[in-house]
Order: sequence, then C-alpha cells, then structure tokens
Amino acid sequence: MSILKNHKLCLISTLILVTSSPLIANLPVLAKSTVTDDSGTIEVSIPSYIIAASQRVAFTVISTSYYSSSGYITVKSVASGKKYDVYYGSPIGTDVGDVVTIIINDDRWTTIINERTGKSAGISRTYAY
Repeated sequence: MSILKNHKLCLISTLILVTSSPLIANLPVLAKSTVTDDSGTIEVSIPSYIIAASQRVAFTVISTSYYSSSGYITVKSVASGKKYDVYYGSPIGTDVGDVVTIIINDDRWTTIINERTGKSAGISRTYAY
C-alpha cells in the first residue's frame, strides 16, 4: 500500500512539474529581460504600463453651476479642506453636499465621478484657491 502511495505521489508531482514548468520558464519573456552574466542571473524590467499612477480623492460639492456645454462646481477636499473650482464636459447631476471622487493621473485631474448618481465626466480645467 505504501508503494502505491509513493507511486501516486511521484505521478502527481511529475504532472505538476510538466504542466507548470513551461509557465515558469516563460515568465521572464512577459517582461523585458536580459541575462546579466554567465551565472544565469536574469534581470527583469517590468513595463511601466503595468503600474498605475492614478489616485482617487474624495471632495464635497459646495456650489454648482451648469452652463452652455460644460459644468462647473466648487469642491472642498475631504482630507485637507482646500477648495477647488472644477470644470467638466457633461452633466453629472451634482447637488450641494454631494460627494464626488476625482481621479488624478500624474498630478493631472482627469475624471470626476458623482458618487450619488454614478455619472462621470472628463475634467477640462481646475483652479485651486
């Protein structure tokens, strides 16, 4: 009985090794890689697009306006208390007191999302005061 268990264990181990080794061997190919010396050491650089540089910040709406083809609101940072004027391209249904999330990519405000309505719009410009 123990010989049978040992054979099963060897068979299962072999199957795992055979099925997973091509995956493990090809991992460096997914990133840019180079062999640094004769020891077989592999240096891997992960592509920059894999790492997201965006953040989401919460603001409270303190005044609203919608005119012509763009919206305009004044928001107050939940964290710091700073106020900003935000101009955006399409209506998102904001009311005074709503919480909006602003997506910031590399220090550039790109998207505003009204948490109450779920609507979002691209941000065209912002002013801090």
